[in-house]
Amino acid sequence: MLPPMAIARLMINQYVSARMIADSNFFNGLDRAGFLLQRNVDLMENIFERGGKHYIDMGVSKKITDGLVSHVTL
Repeated sequence: MLPPMAIARLMINQYVSARMIADSNFFNGLDRAGFLLQRNVDLMENIFERGGKHYIDMGVSKKITDGLVSHVTL
């Protein structure tokens, strides 16, 4: 049985907050590179209420923090 949405939202936000703290050096590197971050994010709100605007890292973030990718134009 799935947990109610409010509990799922709390669990996901706790996980995201813990990852942001645990990987703070990584996220600080993205900040220094000019990558726009939301530190206090409600992931469920981003996905379901704002229609996305989230980023799933597929390995490029490490290249950004290492200075291998400096600017991307879409």
